[in-house]
Amino acid sequence: MSGAALLALNCRWSGFGFVFFLVSNAFWLAFGWVTNAPGLVVTQLGFTVTSLMGIWKWLVVPALTHHRLYGRPLFLNRPRRHYLWGRS
Repeated sequence: MSGAALLALNCRWSGFGFVFFLVSNAFWLAFGWVTNAPGLVVTQLGFTVTSLMGIWKWLVVPALTHHRLYGRPLFLNRPRRHYLWGRS
């Protein structure tokens, strides 16, 4: 549910919804494997591929583009603090 909610928000953090989906896929794959449910395993393999595609599009490509444009990784891009007394 949290992955779907993040994607529905369509905001800066929406890409992490695919990470939640990927974690869910891993648990469903394990459950399908343990309970000998081949249909569930095949379905979750398909969902895993779509989750990986979403992670690539929403998280990896923007990070690589940012790194190429600005010379440092996206996760190191912290907002600058603005002080009231002129220091920055």
